[in-house]
Amino acid sequence: MDIAPRRLILAAVVVVLLAASVGLAFTLPLESTDRSIPFDTTAGTDATVPNTETAAVHIDGVMFFDYSYVTAAEGAEHLVLETDGGNYYVERYSPGNSSVTHARISVVDEEEADRLADDSDGEVVDRYQEDNRHVVILEGDEVTPPAKVVDSWRYIAWSTLYRADYETASTTDGFDVYAASDAWHLYDGPGRDFRLSHTDGEVVVDGDQQLHRADVSYRLTPGMSYAHYHRNLDDSESVSVVYEFDTVDAEVDAPDWIDE
Repeated sequence: MDIAPRRLILAAVVVVLLAASVGLAFTLPLESTDRSIPFDTTAGTDATVPNTETAAVHIDGVMFFDYSYVTAAEGAEHLVLETDGGNYYVERYSPGNSSVTHARISVVDEEEADRLADDSDGEVVDRYQEDNRHVVILEGDEVTPPAKVVDSWRYIAWSTLYRADYETASTTDGFDVYAASDAWHLYDGPGRDFRLSHTDGEVVVDGDQQLHRADVSYRLTPGMSYAHYHRNLDDSESVSVVYEFDTVDAEVDAPDWIDE
């Protein structure tokens, strides 16, 4: 039995409309995820009590930065920071009983060592080569102290965590645990939009929105729609962030590279 031409036309129109609606949903820009962020990225840590703090960010398996920071009750503080996959290594130490900061900077590139020695606000007290690396040791009132340096890297770590969405998971020993989940970020400027997927991990926060622990990973893909997302999968980055802050009665001893 033949189908009437009118019914064939109607069926074709329905198919075209369905295909158009699916394509429109696939290509139209989405709205940014209405994210729930359980910690305050603008806050600092509680510097009035001794504490230890560590953080690391890896991108596609390569270390972007990794730091360990300790401050003691008497005010002494020590920071160990590595960046650029370990090509840049620096220790900063302040004794707490003076304004002098000591810094030991170790880099692979000799020209970078020259720049550090020439542009430093502190006094260059030593410079040598060790294990194919160039070392510059600085000290003085104008050398940037550990606390000020760690503030900048902490902000980067927290901002990297901030990209994900978070959902309440549990409460343990007075701390709230939040599970990370996928998110969209759409901005006014071109080329800044991205999607977070394959998100895993959690953050642990106290009642004052102070971040205490985090272990989060995700895939970041540029794009402002599902179509862009799938087209740009090859340009994705795998990001992992770990962070830990503890209030402990820490001791900070002067590193052995300081000439007392």
